[in-house]
Amino acid sequence: MLFLTLTQLIFLTLIVWLVWRVVFRPGKEGDASGGSAGGGKYRPRDYLAWLGALIVLLAVILALLTPNNGAVVQVWSVISLPLRPLGLSILLLLFALMGIKKGAITKDAENYIKITTALLLFFSIPIIAFLMVQLIESDSIAALQIAPYRRDKVDAIVLLGQATTQQPFLEANQIHLTDAGDRILQAAAEYRQQLRLGNDAFIIVSAGPRPGQRLNPNQPNPAEAFAIANVLKSLGIPASDILIEPTGLDIRTSAEAIKRKYVDEGIKRVILVSSALNMQRARQTFAQLGISTIPSPASFYTFQAGGVPKIIFTSTQKDRCDTISVTFRNAREVQFSDFMPNVDSLLLSTRVINEFWSSVYYFLRGWLSTTVDPIPVPPNIKC
Repeated sequence: MLFLTLTQLIFLTLIVWLVWRVVFRPGKEGDASGGSAGGGKYRPRDYLAWLGALIVLLAVILALLTPNNGAVVQVWSVISLPLRPLGLSILLLLFALMGIKKGAITKDAENYIKITTALLLFFSIPIIAFLMVQLIESDSIAALQIAPYRRDKVDAIVLLGQATTQQPFLEANQIHLTDAGDRILQAAAEYRQQLRLGNDAFIIVSAGPRPGQRLNPNQPNPAEAFAIANVLKSLGIPASDILIEPTGLDIRTSAEAIKRKYVDEGIKRVILVSSALNMQRARQTFAQLGISTIPSPASFYTFQAGGVPKIIFTSTQKDRCDTISVTFRNAREVQFSDFMPNVDSLLLSTRVINEFWSSVYYFLRGWLSTTVDPIPVPPNIKC
């Protein structure tokens, strides 16, 4: 709830600032658009700002109504550029360049350069990037630690498989995994665990066509779910236990398709396999559609090389194996290099910010449930 309230405040503040900037900023003394000295209400460029604001408003409305429209996605990728550290830095540098004339620099341009430098430094520092990631992945870390103690039997295992494989261009039979491909391995491990528990579970693979790719101009692009199914088969999962959902382009469309196709068949509780970074948003999306989920996160950024994760270490007390001692500590010592900016940390920070704005969008659309099933704490270890 704190995240949602903070999101509302930030969004409302942004709207108020934009309205003031575009509408209520007075013209300078002697402005030609005012007709007389000191009487101008708008400067000529303010009318251009109105046009730009109208275009942005229309793009936002279209993004809310048709989020998966190809043209809307392309326009939004340009408009949302200032919402990311690198995009905002480039925009500020462009403003600064306009303030450099005849070898002199204006005070505003100087401030733009200072802000840009601070932004790039802040979001490029490794320890800050990993702390941001750890804040978002904290629930997923807890879910990972409880996984060895889980004995839940579920109706199905749902794998959100978008962007886990690459399109093979040279050899059709080849399958290439992306850095998110461990989700497939995670789903296979959950399937085997359900078999060990005596549960005849199956895997629902949700992944639509890869965006922006067209191998044959005369045929639609095949869904990525079919390639993922081939990987699962190579891992020993029977084809009869793999269900293909070929329309999911993102978390919401996947959840809607699964609800539409499988909920009526009795699927109410599932193990959800997705990225640790978006697991909380995924669980809230499924909960809003009435599907209870057990998180099974993968693709952790917290545990990448260079990360300083704070994790739970458990150990039995001496001569007493019926209790557990729990301590929180860093899994790696902080080093000097953790404070040296690099491009990988900037990318990681950008992914965190993208997830933040995605959560804002889902919240504004009413796609997030305010309550999800809590993640249980690890039980006591018995002798």
